[in-house]
This record gives sequence, C-alpha cells and structure tokens, in this order.
Amino acid sequence: MRRSVKYAVWALLAAMIISVGAFFLYAILRQAETATFYGARPVVNSLNGVHDGIWTNDSYSARNALLERIPIGTELNSALPTLQSEGFECARPTAASDAQVDCQLLASASGGSTRWILNLRFDERDRLTAAKVAAWNISF
Repeated sequence: MRRSVKYAVWALLAAMIISVGAFFLYAILRQAETATFYGARPVVNSLNGVHDGIWTNDSYSARNALLERIPIGTELNSALPTLQSEGFECARPTAASDAQVDCQLLASASGGSTRWILNLRFDERDRLTAAKVAAWNISF
C-alpha cells in the first residue's frame, strides 16, 4: 500500500512538472513565432513597436508610425501593394465618391492576436490624405 501511494505521488509530481514545462515551452515558441512574424513585416513591426497593448480604435502613435512608412501624398497604387505584401487584406468601397480604403491584418501576439485595422483616405488623384489605425487585442 505504501509503495503504491509513493508511486502515485511521484507520478502526480512528474505530471505537474511535465505540464508546467510544456506551458513554458509553448510560451517560448509563441514568442519566437511572434518575433519572426513581425521581423518579416517592416510596416507592421513599426506599428507593433509603438503599440502599448491597449485596445484602441484610433492609435495616434501607430498612425504616426504608419505615416513614416507610407507618408501623406503616397499614391494608392504604391501604398496598397506595400500593405498587401505584408499580409493586409485591403478593400475599397465600390462607390466612386468614397476614396477610402480599409486594410486589416490578424497578427500573432503574446497571449493571443492583434487585429490591425487601417483606414486610409485618398483624394481624387489617389494620393493618401489621412490615415487612422486601430489595434484590437484578442486574448485567449
């Protein structure tokens, strides 16, 4: 009887150590995946670099970081390919009078994901006139 209790305690202890180790390994791998993701995307990396981790519909610092990469006056046919090459999905409303483009990207983050939402406005010559950046944190 004592021997079986001893084995049960050791088995429980081993299961706990393995579980904790697996959790830490997962966290380390997740951080590496996140670093690789952002390292391959200069624009998104700039946004993430100034993001304070707080859910926002209008991040002034992220907007400034975006405009450093894609300045006011950039042509639509230059801005969109840059964003799309980083994985953003961009949609322009069909109404010709609405010179607005919405781009979104779901990016890896520690403990979840961040949905980056860019609202870009262009003038009648398809030049960037304004930008708004939202960052929605999704945790699990």
